[in-house]
Amino acid sequence: MSELDYWTLRLEFLGAAVEIIALFFTMVTIYITGLYFYLARASLRLRMMGFGVFTIGWAWTGMLGLNMRQISQEALYCATCMPERLNDAPLNGWVPDGAVAGVALGLVIYFALAAMTFSTGWRKETFPQSVR
Repeated sequence: MSELDYWTLRLEFLGAAVEIIALFFTMVTIYITGLYFYLARASLRLRMMGFGVFTIGWAWTGMLGLNMRQISQEALYCATCMPERLNDAPLNGWVPDGAVAGVALGLVIYFALAAMTFSTGWRKETFPQSVR
């Protein structure tokens, strides 16, 4: 594998990571919008169902990210085993550091949305008149 092939592979994995992050933030944004406009006034059963669907999507996105992390580490490690000049490239820091920060941020967002979904203190006062 040439150096060009290695860097192409690395950029493809970076693009896949960015797409997974974009998918996660799209799901969170849609859930926040639905929570503000619809789920805040819904019954407990409907809020539980909405949060359950969000949990399934959140877990699916997380598993997709973890699988992509493992595949990218193995592929990039195998790519650097062959040519001697690529052994100095910093490989092992770019995926694990970002994954730990991403998981931590994802958990904070998840628990904040759970608290907003099932708490009742913020609902009545925060709606503008046009939404009621």
